Amino acid sequence: MGQRLKVKTRWRKNSDFSRSVDNKGTFPPGMSAASPLGVVAVHLGAGYHSVRETPVYARACRAALREGVVRLRAGCSAREAACAAVAVLENDPCTNAGTGSNLTLGGDVECDAAVMDGQTRLFGAVGAVSSVRNPVLAAQALLEQQQAGPMTLGRVPPAVLVGRGAERWAQQQGIPGVDRKKLVTEKSAANYRRYMERLAAAEQRKRQKGRPDSLKRGATSQQGQGAGKRLCIGKGPQSQGVGNFLQGTTKKGELGQGQGDGNVLQETTKDVVHVLVQGQGDGNILQGATEEGGSFQGGGDGNFFCQNLGRKRGRNLLNNEIMSDVTGEACGSSGNGILNGAGRFDQEELSLVNQEEQPLVDQSESSVQDRSDADIRLDTVGAVAMDMHGNVSAAVSSGGLALKQPGRLGHAAMYGCGCWAVQESPLSVACSTTGCGEHIMQTMLAKECAEFILQGDETNASLDRALKSKFLHSPFLRNVDKKVGGAILLRCEEVGGESEPAVELLWGHTADSMCVGFMSTRHDRPQVRMSCLPAGQRSGQAVVTEGCFVR
Repeated sequence: MGQRLKVKTRWRKNSDFSRSVDNKGTFPPGMSAASPLGVVAVHLGAGYHSVRETPVYARACRAALREGVVRLRAGCSAREAACAAVAVLENDPCTNAGTGSNLTLGGDVECDAAVMDGQTRLFGAVGAVSSVRNPVLAAQALLEQQQAGPMTLGRVPPAVLVGRGAERWAQQQGIPGVDRKKLVTEKSAANYRRYMERLAAAEQRKRQKGRPDSLKRGATSQQGQGAGKRLCIGKGPQSQGVGNFLQGTTKKGELGQGQGDGNVLQETTKDVVHVLVQGQGDGNILQGATEEGGSFQGGGDGNFFCQNLGRKRGRNLLNNEIMSDVTGEACGSSGNGILNGAGRFDQEELSLVNQEEQPLVDQSESSVQDRSDADIRLDTVGAVAMDMHGNVSAAVSSGGLALKQPGRLGHAAMYGCGCWAVQESPLSVACSTTGCGEHIMQTMLAKECAEFILQGDETNASLDRALKSKFLHSPFLRNVDKKVGGAILLRCEEVGGESEPAVELLWGHTADSMCVGFMSTRHDRPQVRMSCLPAGQRSGQAVVTEGCFVR
């Protein structure tokens, strides 16, 4: 056995869901208490994390931390270590970054990423990229190009690139590209279909509110002899037959034909996402469907359609229910969704409509209690690091909001919002944030949190004040009921007479939970913790802050 490693912690148990970690370990071969200290910390986003999926998040954290520490032990910079850790998270489909990210309204992955170097104060970012496997590596390359100085003819190197321009530039730099379809996982595609169904239902209810009763009853029913048919959004061909319905999936296959009830489309033969609206019968309503590379019969003034009303045995969306089979039984699963990006769901079905129109995620206390195995993870993953020379850096990456508008730029690519790093004597800070991008952009949360830590003596209290005054009670968010976000910070302070800085890791969040982890070059294994709001506190309306010293 090697020397015992002690990590002083001062995190507290917030609720029954919080898990403490084992803080004892042995020094790895070749390392000792006298070895230079390097540290990497990561987060997987703030939100609501199911107990069932916690081991999955922990494995992702550990893999990212190990990769970052390998880089530090090899003498790499804090910037390289932070980006390497984030790249591992981008490759893991359990996160909302890179592979498996939330899909846009058009069904594509568009990612944002950034990195900031504390020593040079340089910042690099890419936004809305769809064919770059690791957006954070493109952001790192942008930063390094700035570090090299002016380009030919004295041109100023770009700090931020977006869209196709960013993708082409990354390709020119030799950064691995990827077919954008390969970034879409089976789970993210299934979630997309569910969200689109809910969106279609919400759009229909919105239109119906201003219509005469006769229009609500008759609408635009036109064609076909089918009845009792289920309306779905998915990938696949149109078909006829009584009782046909679509079982949404992303695989390839064929649609069963026939006149009997219950013909099921198990798989698809098209790559385009479209709405299945063939064979309308009594009370079927088509409010306007859209498809790339196809056509529909019927029409309207909207972009989405609502399912048919069917016969008496079928229930209809105007009454806020959906048929789960050809007999019209209503499905009873809850209608959970995603607010800002990083969520995956364990439930097989989602209720598409409620009695009142709801956002894609309801983070009220009652809804959390009803979804013990559901996942609602918000937006950005990130990392902060200190190398063996005391330099600090921060990096972030995000797939963004579910059903976001194509081309939307999130906080992960915005200066002062997704990450911040400042290296000074005697105190340096690196910060990475997560949460609702629009809210974080309005508050410049990463920069504000870092400045509070730089100016304050009581670190936990400083982070608590920052999250409350600059986020929860920010005048820029006065009209927002729930402000969901979080941050991790690495605080490194030079101590007189000591050969290395005192390093403290801090994190805080307003969401139900936030998965964080850290590892130093002297650790033989990573440390991971699921931080949670105390019992009785409401997500988006309360703050919890925790931290530990790393020695």
